[in-house]
Amino acid sequence: TGTNGCVGNSFTVTVTVKSEPTGGAGTTNSCSDVALSYNLQTQNVNVLGNSQASNFSWVAADNPNVTGESTTPQAGGIINNTITNISGVDQNVFYTVTPTGTNGCVGNNFTVTATIRSEPRGWNAAINTCSDVALNYNLQTQNIDVLGNSQAANFSWVAANNSNVSGESTTPQSGNVINDNLNNVSGVDQTVVYTVTPTGTNGCVGDQFTVTVTVKSEPV
Repeated sequence: TGTNGCVGNSFTVTVTVKSEPTGGAGTTNSCSDVALSYNLQTQNVNVLGNSQASNFSWVAADNPNVTGESTTPQAGGIINNTITNISGVDQNVFYTVTPTGTNGCVGNNFTVTATIRSEPRGWNAAINTCSDVALNYNLQTQNIDVLGNSQAANFSWVAANNSNVSGESTTPQSGNVINDNLNNVSGVDQTVVYTVTPTGTNGCVGDQFTVTVTVKSEPV
């Protein structure tokens, strides 16, 4: 309608409203020290959302019981953090994700909760024994419960060869107890070093540690 009161012909205005990407909250889990490799497009948008091609930014809330989570914003479709959890129990890391469609439209934030299972932690230890006395050294009670994080674990262990000693297991063994009977008739103390790999009963592998055994000589 003109300012003179005259009505003109109708016309149309067409508004094209571009879609925003939608993603639902998701969950994932991993062992400590294993990269997440979580794909936001295939999991949160294609599966939980509207299958719209998107780019992403994501950031983790700090969890003081773990290390390795990205607490500054990252860009990319894969949450690829490698998170270390030696707390002895599962820990959750919460990611806030912002999707942006390839058409430039920003979608609502959503969350991804990553549960990080703990790895067993044991420290290096040193012990003494006499020649011809079975070690009976319990890795769970000594290296994990006393020195580590008290997480239930299974163990594999192997000794480095010492040519002055016999009885050490130089092929990998399984079990919580190092039960070698070491024989030393060299006339001086000898050292046998065991390398131990702990695996939690939750399936997560911990860092290797060593048990150094000083074997006192027997008279001959």
